Order: sequence, then structure tokens, then C-alpha cells
Amino acid sequence: MEELLLEGLPEDCVVKSAPVSRQSSFHGGRGRSKSITLDLFPSPEMFLKTISAQQTIFDDADSKNSRDQVSDDDDVFRPPRHDSKEDKSQGCIWVTASHDPVTEELRVTLVKSHIFSQKEVEESSSIVAKVFLLPEEKANQASAMPKSNGLVEFNQTFIFEVKSHELSEKSLRISLYGETKKRIRRSIGHRIVALSEFDLENEYQGCLELEGNATSGGDRGQLLISAVLSPDKQKAKITVIRAKELKLNDSDPDSKICCQAKYNVGHKLIKQKESALVEASRDPKFHEAFVFSVHGRQLDLINFHISIVGTVKNRGIADGYEYGKVVIGSYLFAHGKGLRQWQSMVREPMVQISEWHPLQE
Repeated sequence: MEELLLEGLPEDCVVKSAPVSRQSSFHGGRGRSKSITLDLFPSPEMFLKTISAQQTIFDDADSKNSRDQVSDDDDVFRPPRHDSKEDKSQGCIWVTASHDPVTEELRVTLVKSHIFSQKEVEESSSIVAKVFLLPEEKANQASAMPKSNGLVEFNQTFIFEVKSHELSEKSLRISLYGETKKRIRRSIGHRIVALSEFDLENEYQGCLELEGNATSGGDRGQLLISAVLSPDKQKAKITVIRAKELKLNDSDPDSKICCQAKYNVGHKLIKQKESALVEASRDPKFHEAFVFSVHGRQLDLINFHISIVGTVKNRGIADGYEYGKVVIGSYLFAHGKGLRQWQSMVREPMVQISEWHPLQE
């Protein structure tokens, strides 16, 4: 035991037994009693230094034992390393997937996820994960409380009916959202994977990295949009006011531009409208309003694509090109300012919400 405690200590901490100090006393002359003192720690400083060194030894041993207890199966659910500063992954999610050809059932299990943004973890009261079977967009949802270290445990299985010969045509989209106490959802990341990439016969197990929402710094200019939602009338009014800092090719003096608004439910186009043509310039004004009929039950699927379309001489809008666009809608389709404006519209019906949006390619 003594050798174990002394092994690995710094040399200046190992103090061998000091010379024995004997003190003699006589009790009535009948016998002699001896008291022995061993000065193993000559000073308080040496004592603290020795204890610290011993604690380091035991900590290293515990760490080694913990690593030795990790099984090979844990590698499947071990988070990927992010050594590159260029890595823009927002998180990862562990999934298992299998397909039963007899019952024609696709079973997808969300095991857990790891969110890399500490700010997102602190501001979210719950983490919502959605699994979509594409292209039909059949969706299932799971939610769980995040831990302080960014780990979220779901352990939920979803079943989709998919025939064996249709597997090669299907894909999974997994989306992760942070939900605040006010029930406002912010997109964390997404991942779309073709089912053909999974070994469904042997039950796929692995970790999928979530891709963040690419945002542009507004290099193509900005668009001012005012919008209002009228639930009673089941109407949404989108007004394109003006644009600024456009970088159009003005070499053709006869070139024109217009605004095009598309109303979609999911990925299905419901209605499309265009504004009047105006002269192409750096800061054009439109003042065009588009009114669409919407349904309250479809709020999670509604999205509006507002585009600036350019035309050339002697050609109409149908032959034009899309210069840039803005997406306003639910968290499934929009992000950033487009998502925030839509959430404000839903939270404050009958109130005009205005926002400058950077134009995306």
C-alpha cells in the first residue's frame, strides 16, 4: 500500500522516515515507555503538495478506466469531431432506420441529438425534431428538453408505409428547431438523406450532421415588404414597397423589372401574381399589394416566395430571369427575417409588419 501511494509522486514530495526521536520517561522507576515520532511531512507546504500529486495520480487512473469501459458499440453514437474552423455544422442527430419488406414499414428512430450552439441551448425551453418522408412530406414530430451540455434525448420511433420498390425514390428530411417559452420556433438545422444511402436490411445506425441555413449578406440588394394576416377573413396581404442597392445590369436602357409573388402550401404552388413593370434601377419603387386566401389549419405549411424578375427588350415576364428572392413563411420553409416576419404576423393578426429582407439567389 505504501508503495502504491508513493509511486508517481515528485521526488521532492517523497520524504523518507526521519530519524526516530525517542523520549524516555520513568514511572516509579519500574519501566521505561518510548514514544516515536515520524516526520513524514516536514512542513504544511510539503503536505499540500503531496496530497495534490496523489490526487492527480488517482484522477489519471479514473480517466483511463473510463476509456477502457467504452465498448465498440458506443462508436456508433459518438459525436463527430470538428477540427476545422470552416465547419459550419449546427449539430448532429443519431438515428436508426430499417425497412420490413413483409409489412412494408419504414421504421425511423431518433435516438438523441447534440446541439453545438450553447446560446441556442440556453434560449430554448424544448427542442423539436421533425422527420419528413419526401416527396410526400408526411411528417412526424418529437420534442424533448435540452440538457446544459447540448444533448437532447428523444428515443422515439416513427413508422412510414413505404413499398420496397419505392425506397429508391424516397428521402428523409430531419429538421431540428429550438422552441422558446413563448412557443416561438427557430430553425437550428436540417439534413436531407436519400433512403438509398441507408443499409435498411441490416438496420442503419449512425450520426447525421445538420446543415445550417445559409444566409447571404444582402450582396444582391434588399427588399422592403409589409405583410398582414387576417384570420377572420382568411386573407394574407403582402405589399412590396421598394428595393434598394440592386446591382442590375443597366447597359440596356429598355430593361424592366417587376415583382412576382408565389403562394405555396408546402411545395405546391397555389397562386402566382406579378406587379406592373418598372424601369430597372438601383433603388426601384413598386408599391404593389398581393392578396391571397389562406387557411388557418395550413399555417405550418404556408410560404410566400417574393422575387424580382428582370426582362429584356421585346420580351415579357415569361422569358425573364429571377434576379433575387425572399421567402416568408413558417419554420419549415423560411429562416431569418422571413421566418421572424411570419411569426410576428401570426402573433399579431391585423397588424402591418414591415421588414427589410436581403435578396437571395
